[in-house]
Amino acid sequence: MSSNIAIAGSQGFALEHWLHHPNPTWEHLQRLLRDLSEELDATEARPTDMAKNACYRLIEALSSHFEPSFRWPNISSLGGGDLVCEWHYPSRNLMALLDQNGGLRIIRLPQDPHQRCSAAISPSDDDVMNSYRWLLGV
Repeated sequence: MSSNIAIAGSQGFALEHWLHHPNPTWEHLQRLLRDLSEELDATEARPTDMAKNACYRLIEALSSHFEPSFRWPNISSLGGGDLVCEWHYPSRNLMALLDQNGGLRIIRLPQDPHQRCSAAISPSDDDVMNSYRWLLGV
């Protein structure tokens, strides 16, 4: 029951495509990633091209599907070639963990202590979209 936006995995355009055919989303992400690389310690691995490509596909899919309510996530790294996208809302948070190979994990973190956290390893595109809907409360 997956949609056709190819968020996760090795599907989609290669990073080189975005380097030669930039768009506003890619250009903004490039600025964020450049700033992130400057903040990383010299011992930490920079995000890999596969992690960057997966991050772009995720943001592009969410921003085009949820426009105009899409908000850019905070983007960070754990220093192992990965990327972490975090959206913080008053009642809930959403994390997308993009590993160095471009693999995706989604974690839903409600602020209410009576609600349970949930995680999806290798989520389908529908899982990703439903997680963002959950974040928005729709």
